[in-house]
Amino acid sequence: MVTTDLEGIVDCLGRSRIIPPQPSIEAPVCIATVASVGFADMLDDLLESLRLNADCADAAVVVFLVDGDAACRSVALKHGALIAECRSVARINTAVKSALYSVAEVIGAEKFVCLDADMFVLASLQPVLDALDVLPDDAILCCAEGDRPHFRDLEQALLTIYSGGTDDFGRLLGDPDGEPGYPLVVNEGFFAGSRTALDGLAETLRSMRGVSEWIDQRPDNWWRSQFIFNLALARRRCGVQLHPTYNVQLHVQEVDVDWSAGHARALANGQPVRVVHFNGGGRNKRARYRSLLRS
Repeated sequence: MVTTDLEGIVDCLGRSRIIPPQPSIEAPVCIATVASVGFADMLDDLLESLRLNADCADAAVVVFLVDGDAACRSVALKHGALIAECRSVARINTAVKSALYSVAEVIGAEKFVCLDADMFVLASLQPVLDALDVLPDDAILCCAEGDRPHFRDLEQALLTIYSGGTDDFGRLLGDPDGEPGYPLVVNEGFFAGSRTALDGLAETLRSMRGVSEWIDQRPDNWWRSQFIFNLALARRRCGVQLHPTYNVQLHVQEVDVDWSAGHARALANGQPVRVVHFNGGGRNKRARYRSLLRS
């Protein structure tokens, strides 16, 4: 259940308190990201890439700004992005992106595209938005983890990269119903869905037990919130796999730069990249690719 008061609402993982924007933000499409201290430069790249390449003139671009970071605020305002203020109520790590899991609870749009701030968009996002028109209302689009399917199912991913145990399904859900065997394990740096889908996602996440405590139980595994997102998709059986070029993770992949068309193109496995993700060890590659991607 969502409770809204003068202090806003706590997001569905209990990591931040979101102050609903006033006046309210209403648009056909919302493109949203989260930014906190240290992310100003990356946010600048993301917002510039949206302006250049996203092809979404009717979209409201919203930055969920955590703890009022002045540098990120300046970047958002420079690009004309709208700001949704957030106050952290737990240790800030990648789990702060859970504000995006609650995006439909505070932004009045019918379609949503959510991206990590360390991404760069190189192609139109319209195909993703068009897909939402023909998919089931509860579909959430995202890319499989890595550059190819890495895991047999969600249970294997839990044991392999999320530092968990098989009893965590019962601990978090109470009554597991096939979720350990769910075959689609995703990286949620990029995801999209309708209002119906993201309302359902938030409702499912709020129904889980002790999620924030489970995330913080292993501070050395700072990406544990991504397992919770995957668990919600498994619970709802609503994940739809996007083409991997919408989330090319430079933590585990490489991008080739091709100039044969007279301008720079980014290619992964010979295919044009739509969204580059400078995650993990990929942060060290930003300087190498930044000027080329902007060209």
